[in-house]
Amino acid sequence: MLSDFVRVMPRAVLMVGLSVVLGALFSSSGRAMSDAPSQLDSADVLDLVLKGLGGRDLIAGLNAIAMDTDRKSFIKGQGLEPGSGIMSVQAIKSRITHDITGNRWRSDMVIEIIGGEQMFRTELLDGDVGYTIGTADPIGALSDNVNAMSADVVSSTMKTERLLNPHILVKGILDGSLSASLMDAGQNETEGRLFTEDEILPITVARERQSGKRTLIGNAAWLERLQGTQYYDVSVTDYETDEEWLDRWHDGKDVHPSTHIQLQLDGDDNPITLYIDRVTGRVSKLQTLQWDVIYGDIPVWVTFQDYQTFGDIVLPTLVKLSYGGAPRLEETRSTAMVNPKIDEAYFSVPEDKAYEPDLEVAARGRLVSQSMLAFGFAGVGRPTIGSVEIDTGVYLVYAAPIDAVYTMVVEQENGIVVIEPGMNDLKGEEVIDWINQRFPGKPITHLMISHFHNDHSGGLRPYVAAGAALVVHEEGTDFYKAQVNRPKSQIAPDALDRAPVDVEIISIPADGTYRIDDPERPIVFYPVEIAHTSDMILAVVENKGILYSSDFYVSAIARMLRAGLDRPPGTPDTRTPFHAAVSLAKAIDKHKLDVPVMIGAHDKDTVSYAEFRAYLDARD
Repeated sequence: MLSDFVRVMPRAVLMVGLSVVLGALFSSSGRAMSDAPSQLDSADVLDLVLKGLGGRDLIAGLNAIAMDTDRKSFIKGQGLEPGSGIMSVQAIKSRITHDITGNRWRSDMVIEIIGGEQMFRTELLDGDVGYTIGTADPIGALSDNVNAMSADVVSSTMKTERLLNPHILVKGILDGSLSASLMDAGQNETEGRLFTEDEILPITVARERQSGKRTLIGNAAWLERLQGTQYYDVSVTDYETDEEWLDRWHDGKDVHPSTHIQLQLDGDDNPITLYIDRVTGRVSKLQTLQWDVIYGDIPVWVTFQDYQTFGDIVLPTLVKLSYGGAPRLEETRSTAMVNPKIDEAYFSVPEDKAYEPDLEVAARGRLVSQSMLAFGFAGVGRPTIGSVEIDTGVYLVYAAPIDAVYTMVVEQENGIVVIEPGMNDLKGEEVIDWINQRFPGKPITHLMISHFHNDHSGGLRPYVAAGAALVVHEEGTDFYKAQVNRPKSQIAPDALDRAPVDVEIISIPADGTYRIDDPERPIVFYPVEIAHTSDMILAVVENKGILYSSDFYVSAIARMLRAGLDRPPGTPDTRTPFHAAVSLAKAIDKHKLDVPVMIGAHDKDTVSYAEFRAYLDARD
């Protein structure tokens, strides 16, 4: 019984590192079909794929399916160098149940996150609403136990689960929610931004929390370029050369028109192309297009391999989702049950957590689902803007719902300087409106970006469209040039697509600084060597003694102070200062900075320099 499965799962309340969703359908190795006709119309192709998946009657009567799965997930935008690298973030064992007829989905998960931590989490979708049970959000901003999902997370999750399950898509053709038409061979193969191998590799497979160092898999060229450098020594624990890793992961992605039929499905946001084996009728691959805040239009493809038969249904047991060619999800399925009896309580919605769905935000979530799910805390809807005045003319501006990154806005005599855009481009548009209302007539002159990670840099394009010059570390110059000059989106045109402008990029050398003078609030930017990334900079508002740092652990100290702690509880090793805080202290000493007020990008509360030193000097 599904209810028995839930009863035995612990409901531990643990922190999750990154928002990643689960689900999908099984596959199997069904009966081969022979003598498939060479000339087919859409009806013939539908008959072919229905037979390949178990038969028309079975798919027409498919009301629910449950399966046990193992999933690995990867994200791009958290590597060591601007624009390169992916990270293996979670391994998840789950019982997944699709109530197809009721448009409901549930996943009960045991999650292993990078670093070896384990947590238990349930995600429940019921139409336009969704809930998480058993864990908190990635940054500790929400309460534990039961939380309502935002509309974009709900729609992104359901979108992903549909893409991972060809049976649901094919059933959509039968019930009329999707229309199908044959396509010309080879059409749609190269739409959108495809990453090169150098942009995908290396893969971070482990990261030490205290030191920030990583264990990586990559090619010999990356190792030859960096091994022996100071940055390699600071950032890397171990490196394995595996020239075939990416090729092995992509096994199955290449399907030839002579052996496959392309069937386009419409009525599900962007069209989806199914690649159907002419002999077996099985779906070998599907492809669609989504929008990414960093890269614009991105092809998403899913491969379906190792089909097996479970009862009468034929399901793939290995499913891989790629995002621009970069690994995103890999799932294996071990069991499947067709039309299980489901207790209504299994999909019960918490009454005290009810909310009104936002259909506009949900629609946008479907268009950007993989970017959304990789960094779910950032959101993709148009937020409401709030602010905290740190000092005269210095503000922290934030989004509601929370987007995890607090943007600093500094008024100067000749204009406004913005520090750290965050990820959501619509947040940027709203912050610009907030600036125009609070400081009428003053232009936005500069936007500083601390480092290239998606949650910090993704929302830059509205500021460029508004005329801001970019202030970045020299290591990130080419990355940002590509970001502001990418092709116009056909899916979700943004502010810069609508109003293209030339952009000035100010690149700060690793051994230099950059200063924006002002009589009241001059700002100086300092590059900092840190294991986190190779392109980190921080900002100091002189005369005010305010330091804005990004991922230097200042935000974590602010949260610890609220909890009455000087260090996180743990062993003596884990109670040593985090590498990021140590790197920040070295930068403060190196540049002889007088910064009594310290701000981290991930919290609105300030930390005094005295409190920062107390954290560094704390002893058991």
